[in-house]
Amino acid sequence: MFRYAISLTLLVCMPLWLQAQQSTYFNHTEFGASFGGTKAYETFNPRLNFSFESFNGVTIHPKHAVGMSIGYDRYPGVDLVPISFGWRGFRDRGGRINIFAASNIGYASAALMKREKTDLVEQWHEGGLMYSASIGIRKKARNNNHAFTWSIGYKRQQAYYFQSYLDPFFMGFSSFRLPPGASSIVEEALTFNSLTLKWGFQF
Repeated sequence: MFRYAISLTLLVCMPLWLQAQQSTYFNHTEFGASFGGTKAYETFNPRLNFSFESFNGVTIHPKHAVGMSIGYDRYPGVDLVPISFGWRGFRDRGGRINIFAASNIGYASAALMKREKTDLVEQWHEGGLMYSASIGIRKKARNNNHAFTWSIGYKRQQAYYFQSYLDPFFMGFSSFRLPPGASSIVEEALTFNSLTLKWGFQF
């Protein structure tokens, strides 16, 4: 799925990159907290997690910038690295304080998660689709070369947890989803819906 997500992102970005050859480089780096909850056995537990994102792109219009983002999000039991196509929009009325909006769509990788294997069980995580949107305030520095931002937003990330049971003597039918030597596999879909509060800077 990761290869398909990257291919689709490149296909969408290519016309914008070609249009933006004469445009200005733009960076927006943010970090902060994501708020949500986890539900297990009918019990809802609130969570507070760390979130980081760095957007690197070009301004294709005085009010619009497009590019690619990479980040890091920590959730209960899983660390994800989202890689996405992003947009930033600005409502600049000439003052130092203005409104901006942001959105990203892409894939959250679970590459940081360690694959564990014993004689009987093998378990690992895989990433999934990611979407986020936010709105905030940007305050320009006096020299107008950079700006500080404060934002509130929503982020949805998917991930998957797999646990396979190993049996070296298993002679039954093996599908492409089963690792070598596995007789069965359990898949759990994880969905993280979060409210985000972030501080950052743009230049």
